[in-house]
Amino acid sequence: MNIINALFQDLNVFYISNNEKFSITNPLYTQTNNSEILTWYNYQTKQYFYTYDEYYSWVVNNLQYSLAIDNKVLIQMYYVQKEKNITQASLSFLPHPDLLMSYFRFDMDTISCKDYYHNSYHANFGYRSDDIRFSLNRFPHPSEFLRFVLFLLGYEEFKAFNRKRFFEDLNSLGEQYSHNFDFTLT
Repeated sequence: MNIINALFQDLNVFYISNNEKFSITNPLYTQTNNSEILTWYNYQTKQYFYTYDEYYSWVVNNLQYSLAIDNKVLIQMYYVQKEKNITQASLSFLPHPDLLMSYFRFDMDTISCKDYYHNSYHANFGYRSDDIRFSLNRFPHPSEFLRFVLFLLGYEEFKAFNRKRFFEDLNSLGEQYSHNFDFTLT
C-alpha cells in the first residue's frame, strides 16, 4: 500500500469511528486517480483574499475543504506523494469567523526547506501569516491532526499522540532549527 492510500485509510477510519460522536460532517476528502494526492473533491488552488472572512466564504461556497466539525469548523487536508515519500502537505483549521478562534495551518515541504528559515515541518498561525513560521518537530497523519483539533475545541481529552501516526522528526531529517513545537507521543 502506498503512503497516500495509508493516509486515506487513516482519515477514513477516523471519520467512520468519530463522525457521530463529534458531529463530523461533509466528508469531501478523496485521493487522485493515480493515488499520489490526498485532497478534497474539486480541489482548486488556494485563493488569497484580503480578509479571513472573504477566504472562509470562498472555501464554503466552493466546497474547498475535506470535512466539517459541528458546522463551526472546516478542515482542509492535502498530502502529495512523489515516488515513495510525502513531499508536501497542508493541514488547515478554519473556524467560522464568528468564533473567537484563529485560523492555523501545519505545512510540510521537504522540497523547498531551508535550515532555520523554512523547515520541512512548520505551523502558521493566523490568516496571511506565511512569513511567520514555527517549526514542528513532527508532522501528523490526518487522525492525529483531527485529535489535536478536537482537543482544542474541548471535545476530547487525551494525554499523548500515537507515535506511529507521525512522520519522522526534524532531527531524523538532519535539519537545523532554533525552536519547535512538539507533540507528546506514546
